[in-house]
Amino acid sequence: MAAAPGHEGHAWARYEARLIVQYHALHDHGHDPLDPHNMAHYERSFAENVLWWHRHTGHRALFWSSSSHTARAPGRVVSFPPNPSGLSPNAGGHLHADLGDRYLSIGLTFGAGELAPYTGAPAHRVPAPVPPLVESVLDGAGAGDFLLDLRQRAPRRVADWLARDVTTRLIGPRHDPRRDPDHHMTGGSLAEWFDVLVHRRRVTPARPLGPATPEATG
Repeated sequence: MAAAPGHEGHAWARYEARLIVQYHALHDHGHDPLDPHNMAHYERSFAENVLWWHRHTGHRALFWSSSSHTARAPGRVVSFPPNPSGLSPNAGGHLHADLGDRYLSIGLTFGAGELAPYTGAPAHRVPAPVPPLVESVLDGAGAGDFLLDLRQRAPRRVADWLARDVTTRLIGPRHDPRRDPDHHMTGGSLAEWFDVLVHRRRVTPARPLGPATPEATG
């Protein structure tokens, strides 16, 4: 595709061909730690695709994913039992390195409730957070649901706490409620990872919205 004659749709054609190559590179893998399926390659591909879209359209882009992918972190440690913990750069770190302050990182945390990792998956219960999860502090603040702008000046005691390394809940394709604290992300602070933090005390599974009805619209 790169050698094809240039035309108006050339950049888009090359981009779509590149996505096909990325897909097969990510799914044709073995157990070699240097295999392109490793998480570092995965995260870099996320960031490259977001940046390509932004540069070729001029549009703002919303990168919606797990905080382990979106956090502004050049490196973080993720734990998904029974797999061993792993350290790698993430997409948010790549995006921040390229875009600087133009990349706004929003973290989503919650206390307890029910969720389904994928559309159509059965919902399962997530218990109230306990230490060392940082959600145990956020949920115990007695403030209910809140949005916290971490870019604003804070009292010294609060600023010091926000700058400490923390362990935050991380729910991926697998989650065992009996081992909730073992599913986590660490290796950084809230102030390093996020510009804005949104905390919900209780969550419920997302569901597709049905067609509008006169009762719903009236």
